[in-house]
Amino acid sequence: MTVADNTSRNQYTATSGQTVFAYTFEIVDKDDIVVLKNGTTLSEGTNYTVSNVGNDSGGNVTLTVGATAGDILTLYRDMPYARTQNYTNSGDFLASEVNSDFDNLWLAGEQTNRSFSQSIRKPITDSDSISMELPAAADRAGKLLSFTSSGAVSTATSATNGTVSNLVTYTPAGTGAVDTTVQAKLRESISVKDFGAVGDGTTDDTAAIQAGIDYASTSKAILKIPNGTYLCQSVLILKSNCVVECDGRIETTATTDFITGTTITNAEWRGGEIVANTPTNAQSCFVIKTDSNNNLIADVSLTNFRNKGVDIQTGSYENTVQRVKVSGASGTSGSGVSIFGTGSDRPDHNKIIDCQVSNSRGGISVQGGYYNQIVNPVIYDCTLWGVGLDGVVTAAGDGARYTQISNANCNRVSSTTYGGIYLGNGSSFNIIDSPVLIDCYTGIRGSGGSGYEPSNNVITNPIIDGNVSSALGNTGINLSECDYAKIISPTIRNMSSRGLYLFSSPYSQVTGGEISNCTAEGLYLQTKECLVSGVYSHDNNYGIRIEFGGDANGTNRFTDCKVESNTTEDLRRGISTTYVKDCKGFVNSNAGTATLSSGTNVKTVTHGLDYTPTAQDINLTPYSNPNNLGAYWVSGIGATTFNISSSNTATADVDFAWQVEERQ
Repeated sequence: MTVADNTSRNQYTATSGQTVFAYTFEIVDKDDIVVLKNGTTLSEGTNYTVSNVGNDSGGNVTLTVGATAGDILTLYRDMPYARTQNYTNSGDFLASEVNSDFDNLWLAGEQTNRSFSQSIRKPITDSDSISMELPAAADRAGKLLSFTSSGAVSTATSATNGTVSNLVTYTPAGTGAVDTTVQAKLRESISVKDFGAVGDGTTDDTAAIQAGIDYASTSKAILKIPNGTYLCQSVLILKSNCVVECDGRIETTATTDFITGTTITNAEWRGGEIVANTPTNAQSCFVIKTDSNNNLIADVSLTNFRNKGVDIQTGSYENTVQRVKVSGASGTSGSGVSIFGTGSDRPDHNKIIDCQVSNSRGGISVQGGYYNQIVNPVIYDCTLWGVGLDGVVTAAGDGARYTQISNANCNRVSSTTYGGIYLGNGSSFNIIDSPVLIDCYTGIRGSGGSGYEPSNNVITNPIIDGNVSSALGNTGINLSECDYAKIISPTIRNMSSRGLYLFSSPYSQVTGGEISNCTAEGLYLQTKECLVSGVYSHDNNYGIRIEFGGDANGTNRFTDCKVESNTTEDLRRGISTTYVKDCKGFVNSNAGTATLSSGTNVKTVTHGLDYTPTAQDINLTPYSNPNNLGAYWVSGIGATTFNISSSNTATADVDFAWQVEERQ
């Protein structure tokens, strides 16, 4: 017979119940064919039978049990490489025997060619000098196969050190994506565990985390701190261009500032929880030192750092602290976030955004910095202040200036000296917009001294709500020596003392707003040259009270105001000169009863006002003879008393009701 140029392998996907599968190649013996079903070798005679053995176009394999739909049947020739025919001298030399031997040779060649086609090999165009021989077993054991720069088989790189990843191309998804290597892609982020961090809460991981920070700073890779508890027994030095993403918890026993950096730029720390296990009064968490800029601290929780959560120091600018939570900064210098600088090297243009401070001494403080922003802070249960703007008294009288505070929410700030928001020495030209201050001893407090009075600060739309039954909620806004202040549309209520108090704060303005339910004064002025317009003061003890206090001239002006339903008086005006125009309900009054005794014609009455009224201000009504009012008049009006007089000596007691008032 002849040998056709046929493949020596067939493969089929079976249909349900299929039994017959053709093989298209010649076999000499039924045992020369192997049948696999789904990779498992079947047994001839038990699982299948073979037909047309010796036919050069093949035959059929018939299964004894029909296949299942989707079964993969693979049929291939696997004849033995053996020569069984032997030719002897003077023996028969038959054509059938010679043909059979030659056929077997060709069939074996086809079988070898099939195996060759399924093997890894270099193309015919490669140079013969390129070796494809494997290294010796001892050289390649436990290693990966690699190739030299010329394409030759090389001693494989160790499978454990991972550097072969630089030979594997990675194609990112997306139009226009550029190919890189697996190594480069993996090195875009690193983990502190790459440097030996354990994260079991017991092992000191300081060195490993520092090594990661150092490498991230130079490589600009993102340093990951995965879930776990990492113990640090000493400080960490933050470096420029280092980006840390923390998903774990860091506990520190360091007794000095924990994470520090001097003159760092473009560093970022995002996420995680950092806890001081052994806090001391000198300990802060993040300390951004001299001339550091463009750094970010975000989404991190800081607990029990006695000094400060985040401390941005002299000369540092354009740093951002965002969504940071600080709790337990209760030491002698404790505050959640601090911006502090002196002299001309101020910390400027820093941002504190969406931060929360609780159970601390101070919430957020800015001292000596210019153009900083505090946006949406939430402060509660602090003992010093919620947001403090203060000055460092130097030769230049530096203070916090041009700071913008937006939407501050301060609750339960208990200091009797400061307040929910505090304006201290030299803090000027600041804008406080829409704060909500609940149960603070003083909502907004301003106090100057040493010649560096706060000035030109603007407070807009504050909502201040106290608690008249507790020690908190004492005074809504209390400004002392704060020149040129502007208070716009305040809502102040339920204060256990005063609503709005201006002492020695000349040239200030109060515009609009409502003050109510204060147990003392709604609005109390002890200053000069202030303008009050559009204020509604009601249901207080005194609606508005004006007195001399600290300024020789108290020329204040009231326009378009309304007072009503105040318990004692709507308007109490002292010796200060006050101009009132178009105000409703302004009444300065007192009332009582008196008796002109029989046998007298003069009765001295104390009018109870803090100024001298005119005769026209005093109304008399005699009970016993109301139709004979003309027989009695007011005389002898003094600073504290007036006389009820009669032209005749009374023959019997005459009872009077009297009221003294001045209406505007």
